[in-house]
Amino acid sequence: MSLDTTIGGATADSYATIAEADAYHVKFNNTSWATLDTVSKEAALRVGVRYVDGYQYSGQVATATQALQWPRIDAYRNCYILPYTTIPQGIKDAQCEAALRQSQGLLLTDLSAGSVTEETVGSITVKYANGTNDGVTSFPMIDSLLKPFFADGIGAYQHQLVRT
Repeated sequence: MSLDTTIGGATADSYATIAEADAYHVKFNNTSWATLDTVSKEAALRVGVRYVDGYQYSGQVATATQALQWPRIDAYRNCYILPYTTIPQGIKDAQCEAALRQSQGLLLTDLSAGSVTEETVGSITVKYANGTNDGVTSFPMIDSLLKPFFADGIGAYQHQLVRT
């Protein structure tokens, strides 16, 4: 099954085509992408778009029936309104970065709780767990590509601090 990159389509499952992803990764010398077969690239791009669609963007989806977050009406990038008939290049680039990480097993993977050790001294029991980042993995490259499109500059995994 090939990717559906229909802009605003009800069955769309990718912003970027394989050709666009290939060109992006050649541009940045991401050689591991070139070793993937077509089926693996398509799967990685489908997971990548799910990751990219997990953020809160400015504006609202263009139609009630579209499958993905883009195109959007009243969306902006760095204070400039974007046309609702296209997918911004930064969104496609972020999907390509997310797809690369998915192909390397780094994106949207289930995390284990980690090992827990227990120590008992007399009637007191203390349990220790390994240090953790609460299962959140950071991808600064993807975030930097998406940040200009966030609603109020805030992404889905960030919180705005407001002084009262």
